Amino acid sequence: MCFKLIIRRVALILTILCNTFFVASGAGEHKPTGARSASLGGCSVTQSDIFACINNQAALASVRDFSAGSCFQKKWMLRDLNSGSLVLALPLKPGTLGFSFSNDGYSKFNESKLGLAYGMKLNEYLQVGVQLDYLQFSFSDIYKDKKTVTFEVGLLYSLNRNLMFGVHVYNPLNAELSKLTNEKISSSINLGAAYKVGNEFILYAEIKKCIHHEVNIMAGAEYSFTKLFYLRAGISTSPATYNIGVGIKTSKLIIDIASTTHQVLGTSPQISLAWKF
Repeated sequence: MCFKLIIRRVALILTILCNTFFVASGAGEHKPTGARSASLGGCSVTQSDIFACINNQAALASVRDFSAGSCFQKKWMLRDLNSGSLVLALPLKPGTLGFSFSNDGYSKFNESKLGLAYGMKLNEYLQVGVQLDYLQFSFSDIYKDKKTVTFEVGLLYSLNRNLMFGVHVYNPLNAELSKLTNEKISSSINLGAAYKVGNEFILYAEIKKCIHHEVNIMAGAEYSFTKLFYLRAGISTSPATYNIGVGIKTSKLIIDIASTTHQVLGTSPQISLAWKF
């Protein structure tokens, strides 16, 4: 058996064990979505793109075109560990309505989330958003189609043209998944900032605290060579990863590609697409 195959099998075993603990300690953790966010170390709450439907619904208010997006990730290059998302934004007055669906896992552990979101601007500086979530979990023969509902809220504040702050709270009421086991949906809060340096360079920083995990500190940078091509890099501390990515943006289509590297588990490639109609 080759060394590479051994590493992959060990990674799969570790992931299964982590997911087992995940179900025992709190399911349904909120995850940043989109290859742009992944390439920036997971920084997501200050990004006003179509994936704000999942990352921070307050930023959805800045999406003023009827848009759709999709994202796919192959975790640690393992066949059974795929995740995907679909998002849709429909501008209304005075805000934007968002729909999202995400699926994560493999045949023995699977979780799905369906979301209905709305984001709006309160004034020139402040945006707010909220989302209602329907969650479904399946874990081997122990948990079969467990279902529950929860919600999430977000804020986005622009101090000036160059500095922006974002806050996102997921499952603030610590919704219950099972009365029998007293299992709760995992709650988390993200605090982030974005600083624009000139017209080509943006710096990102973000902190995430999940109720069942250590604080995760994330940082990233984005450089636009032209209005068409973007280069990105980022890091995170929990888990410790290094991230790089590129983006291509046209008037109607956005393509983002990212790679997340863990020193033990390897590489997770990700691609996301967004369309404006």
